[in-house]
Amino acid sequence: MAVRATFSACRLIIDPRIEDSERAFLAGAYDLAFLALHGIVSAAADLIRVRLMLRVGRLPDADDLIGRLRTRGLNENERAQLEVLDFALQIRRRSPERSIKNRSEAKRLAEQLDLPELESEFWALDATDAYARNDLEQCERSAWNAVHCDLTLTANPSSRRAGITSLSNSKARALLYLSLVRGSQCRFYEQLPLIREAIVTLKQQETPDIYLLAYCYCNLGFFARDFGLLDDLVELELVDTSHWPESLQMLALEIVRSKSWLYALRGEYGCALTLLEDVARKREQALGCDGYWLAAVADSVIIASHSGYLRPKFDLTSALSVARSFPWAEHPDQRFTLLLFAQALSIESSIEASRLVSVAESLDPITYALVNADRRNDADRYYRIGVIRLNEGKVSEAIRLISDAFAIWLSCGHHWQATAAVLVLARHGLADQLTVSYARREALKYPMSWLMRDVKKWS
Repeated sequence: MAVRATFSACRLIIDPRIEDSERAFLAGAYDLAFLALHGIVSAAADLIRVRLMLRVGRLPDADDLIGRLRTRGLNENERAQLEVLDFALQIRRRSPERSIKNRSEAKRLAEQLDLPELESEFWALDATDAYARNDLEQCERSAWNAVHCDLTLTANPSSRRAGITSLSNSKARALLYLSLVRGSQCRFYEQLPLIREAIVTLKQQETPDIYLLAYCYCNLGFFARDFGLLDDLVELELVDTSHWPESLQMLALEIVRSKSWLYALRGEYGCALTLLEDVARKREQALGCDGYWLAAVADSVIIASHSGYLRPKFDLTSALSVARSFPWAEHPDQRFTLLLFAQALSIESSIEASRLVSVAESLDPITYALVNADRRNDADRYYRIGVIRLNEGKVSEAIRLISDAFAIWLSCGHHWQATAAVLVLARHGLADQLTVSYARREALKYPMSWLMRDVKKWS
């Protein structure tokens, strides 16, 4: 058993400029966080600089500063923080040999100090590392260790150390990874309580870490959208992303996309399109037209078609030019965005949509095994290509693909998507009575949506 070091009970005095930097860090104001540390020459300030560099992706700078800190006379607390941060760096750099060495030393130092915050941070990082290695069992063990770190140790008034991640942050990060593990195990309905607990944990802090909170809300949005949980729209509507830094704008866009589909399920198509058009316009102005912009455009086109009376403000011809020129080969993880846009485009041109499908199918496979193992991604691909094939008149292939998507969504509990698949087939007289009866039952949950309207029309 590790022997824990003890510290004097006198409260540690922390430079107020360092506290200002920590608050700016949590708020996502990373430039201000760096600026607050200007002129401070201390190990405590340098450790926070390393955290900032890791957060904004300046990995070579973080590595260089960690190397310089190793040559200085650090106390036991600072050495422990340094090893934990170096472990985080090696995880980010995917350096397995160095991360194994760092893990052993970081674990030893984190466990022997009277600092549950640091120990919890180590275990949360270890869960991150295990998940990246596709080791779900280790990920779960480490995440629970992070959640259940000895909270009684916080009674020591000297345990407050500048630069150390709070227990709430590490616990929330661990809860997110537990949720991801449950998703990988197809235990989808166990994910939502973990996501909600992570959000509550973060919001208990005076200044929640906006970076972690953004990821939590993004995951809540994905879950609510995929399972059609309209009640969660209330909380998502309260999320103010206007002050989020540029590095989090992709998550802000994903939250808007989730909200727009929930509005569509409520039959509020105008609200959905307004949200999508606003976020797409802001992204175009800030970062140009990219894959995420195309996703918002595609959602807008598809939701407008579901409404039966609204038209999106986007010019599909211009959007097609963006899709043709975008370097998809450099971003194989965005194949699902390309297929989504191809589905939207097939409403007007199945020939061009089919060409984009060929591009998507030619991309290198995603190397992340847990993404490939998620059958819901297969369902998404089957459905979108199936709709395009149907618009091309390739009926036999379309029935096979859409039926496969239906079966996966049904098994995962994604009932409104399964209903949408049935109704696409029913519209062309290709659905059997049993599946139509299922669609009619599920559509009743969304009485103002296109699902209910199409059930009445095609069943």
